[in-house]
Amino acid sequence: MGVKKILKKIIPEKVKFNIRLLLNRIKYRNLIKTTQNHYKEVIENLKKRKNRPLRFAAYVVFDSTFGADNLIELIQKDSSINFKIVVIPDTSRGRIHMLNQYKSTKDFFINKYGMENVVDGYDVENEIFNDVSDSFDIIYFANPYDSMVHNFHGIEYNASKNTLPVYIPYAFQPDKYCRSIISQKNMALCWKIFSDTEYSMNEYKKYSLNHGKNVILSGYTKMDTLKEYFQNISSNKRKQIILAPHHTITYNELPLSNFLRLKDYILNL
Repeated sequence: MGVKKILKKIIPEKVKFNIRLLLNRIKYRNLIKTTQNHYKEVIENLKKRKNRPLRFAAYVVFDSTFGADNLIELIQKDSSINFKIVVIPDTSRGRIHMLNQYKSTKDFFINKYGMENVVDGYDVENEIFNDVSDSFDIIYFANPYDSMVHNFHGIEYNASKNTLPVYIPYAFQPDKYCRSIISQKNMALCWKIFSDTEYSMNEYKKYSLNHGKNVILSGYTKMDTLKEYFQNISSNKRKQIILAPHHTITYNELPLSNFLRLKDYILNL
């Protein structure tokens, strides 16, 4: 067995993670710095524009990951901002899934915001991925995984364009496995990231490639909608418990779900 294989076996995962983190901070330092300076130029150019609305887009793969309902409500009331929902396909799970999910997400947002506010990130008939990045000034990404989508629809690609990419986490980030997202290169290339809690804010400071310099503590945006929902429930109504096991029920590499361990207890309840 070679030395590399031996070291790989005996070095703890935490140590290997920290070594990769350090190496990536060195490797991408200039790219991150150049990108953040580029955003300053983009902002200055936006300031020079007169009598033109700000063009805002949300790039969305799954409607369930969308975390900007209240933001869109505010934008709809502001004549100085135009918004579009750009539906982008999931290219990581085969063509049948890609087409089915694309149609499902597109239908959801057409029903919610109207066909005139939904843009195709994919031409189904001609099988062409659409690059619409030049049409927008700010792009909100609901998906942090560039490997899941076409290059045109990833954060890193759009970071090189004349736009400001932002990321709102699609779920709470309460566990160590979120560090694999936080430490991604594309997270450090975002113009802004909106953190859900002080805990995750500290995680960005520790584990992002730029020490969380582009992160803002905003709270978890999806809770805004839930708060409104629960406020409308009468206090004398029976409580509702939502059981929502994580999809990694049988995925040992990412053991986030405790459903199998708790299933009998839940059944007894």
